[in-house]
Amino acid sequence: MSLPDYTANAYRWNEVVVEWCNLKGGLERYTAVGIEAICMQHEVDHLDGVLFIDRVGSLKSDVFRRLRYL
Repeated sequence: MSLPDYTANAYRWNEVVVEWCNLKGGLERYTAVGIEAICMQHEVDHLDGVLFIDRVGSLKSDVFRRLRYL
């Protein structure tokens, strides 16, 4: 995890359409809804080098320090 001591309320779309080229060069499309759409956005952010803090509305109110229990 890039920021292990922090968590945040990250904003995501509830529905996304993902397009890609298959191994034969053809275009494929998939529509994801709900948690699947959120997960896809998360994974695409990894590929694009986007951190979760780039997806928050306010660094003051949406980012929280994680509680560590011993």
